[in-house]
Amino acid sequence: MSVPNTLNRDIADAASIAMDEGGATGLRLPRSDRFAFGGAGFTIEGWVMPGTVDIDGDIFVFEGVNGNGYRLSLDSGAPHGVISEDGVDIIEVGGDGATPALTAAEWTHVAISWDPSINSLRMYRNGILVMAQHTMLNPNVGAVGDAYLIRGFAGAVSRGLGALAAL
Repeated sequence: MSVPNTLNRDIADAASIAMDEGGATGLRLPRSDRFAFGGAGFTIEGWVMPGTVDIDGDIFVFEGVNGNGYRLSLDSGAPHGVISEDGVDIIEVGGDGATPALTAAEWTHVAISWDPSINSLRMYRNGILVMAQHTMLNPNVGAVGDAYLIRGFAGAVSRGLGALAAL
């Protein structure tokens, strides 16, 4: 498993990938259907080093053919977790104004976790629970679909290089 460069937090190790590498469409992952969790729980996590604090884009996204899915994104540099049904965001944690932006040029571990036993979408930052959204909804992301890494970060290099490692 790749890890951030512990000797210099400002430099990505060789196992990381530049956040603009996916361009506007992202890097499509093979066997994307493995991310269709149905009504089960899931956790998406990764090490992120944004180049600037105002960066926007999806770190990871799964889009079912039925419009149901989920994503871990940066919204003006702030971690943002979303579960959607029929193409509409129904459960959200974080995002611009709800949680502080990540520090530019510094590795940060971010994660979202859905726990269907308590209907809670939680967000973690460096292993600390930052916030949780409890709901009466029971989302189902069980359809076939496509999963992408680093989507929508096109132009990140011109605003300052960012990187992703160990998703």
